[in-house]
Amino acid sequence: MCKTIICIDDIIKEFKKNHKIANKKIVRIAYEFALSMHDGQKRKTGEPYIMHCLRAARFIAAWGFDSDVICAALLHDCIEDCNTSLEEITEEFGSAIAQIVDAVTSLDQELKNTAGLTKEEIDHMSDIKLKEKMTEKALFVKAADRLDNLHTIDGFPEEKKIKKALHTREIIIPMLLKEEAFQIIDELEDLCLKIEHSDRYDAINSICNTMRDENAYTTDNILKLFSNVFQTGSMYVPSEYRTYLDYVAYFHHNPRSSISVYRQITEEAENINSDFPLLLNKNHMAMYDLTLVINDDKSSLHGPDRPCYLTPNDIFFKLYENVFMEHGICIMDYKYTTYGDSSYFVLKDAMDNFYRLFIKTETQYMRYKLGHVIDADNFNFEEANKGLENKIKVFTSKGEAKYIDTGATMLDFAFMIHSELGFHFDYALVDNNDTHRKAYDKLTPGDTITIVPNSKINPDIKWFKYVKTEKAIDLLIHKLG
Repeated sequence: MCKTIICIDDIIKEFKKNHKIANKKIVRIAYEFALSMHDGQKRKTGEPYIMHCLRAARFIAAWGFDSDVICAALLHDCIEDCNTSLEEITEEFGSAIAQIVDAVTSLDQELKNTAGLTKEEIDHMSDIKLKEKMTEKALFVKAADRLDNLHTIDGFPEEKKIKKALHTREIIIPMLLKEEAFQIIDELEDLCLKIEHSDRYDAINSICNTMRDENAYTTDNILKLFSNVFQTGSMYVPSEYRTYLDYVAYFHHNPRSSISVYRQITEEAENINSDFPLLLNKNHMAMYDLTLVINDDKSSLHGPDRPCYLTPNDIFFKLYENVFMEHGICIMDYKYTTYGDSSYFVLKDAMDNFYRLFIKTETQYMRYKLGHVIDADNFNFEEANKGLENKIKVFTSKGEAKYIDTGATMLDFAFMIHSELGFHFDYALVDNNDTHRKAYDKLTPGDTITIVPNSKINPDIKWFKYVKTEKAIDLLIHKLG
């Protein structure tokens, strides 16, 4: 999607899908302004810079936002990368659009000539500004910007790619978690997985593609059956049960994402090296995700109002008992996703292929995609995210599972393994990637970490900034005290 060439008409088309009354004129003006500002600029990929702005804006338009957010996406790099001021954006497009652009603009240009500030210090200050000025609309512009950056990052130096992925996980995804925009989180985490755990990512894709190809005859027929059943007046459904189809808004299916498979393996593995091939097979892993969206119990966008006593699960079970059971489809389990944002049924067909079925109302589905933004104009980003767990699972270089505090760093992990590894920490490696991870880099669930010590290195007082766990802090106190 992201690497294709698009034009402003593609943005307008997406915009009109979601808004019958759309201020197309201001969007075109913003495009012309951005086009003139970025005139002659090329991305490192060699393409005109404006293509990045257009793709970010298309994400925003497809997500259903109004013209002010689409304009901000088109303009989001004008201050940072062009000779454009915030005052000029305000004068041309008003304060609402300017505030969004300002929130997502880094401080690189503003502070690059400031004496005594390193690039890392400027980046840190930019992140502080990003958090302080962040609003819901600005957050989605930043997410759209980052999605396109990660989609088009091939060809960049490995260290640059790792840095971008780390920033995504440590700064952008936590804000999206508070917003509970889980679909966008999944897309970003999938791209980060491809960068940070490339061997695992490639193995998952290769094995899953092989599984799908080997079982395509059966799974294609089952997916076609589901699609045919969940249609108004479907002849696959006995006539006395067809009224239940009136409450189906839509149904879709897709191959399960790499990040979803990786989360399950990470959660269940005790030794990632030996358990990986045991867990990644058709007898253990669902190959497809199915999503059944039922209309809301009032003011529905699709079909008649659904009686409030008739739950979405009730509708599925009526069709399951009278259609799907006859085709050898069994309900095997009922589970929750890693973040706890969604529940699903595990289904199995007659040839032992597994599927995950998610059943949501229209409102629940929109919340899954975009979070709180569909319910309220403002959201408090200072509130703690209640869905985060206190521990994450990571793995040693031998593949052994270890649990450590959420937010822990590479240095924390070194101290967890052995005090001497912590005291003489030089750098860390994750999976088989050669990029050196710094002491303060945060751990991600599923990381396989190798600590590389150096006997010539000894801790000093600044190391307290790099650790979060009680064990690491206590060891440093005793060492330096």
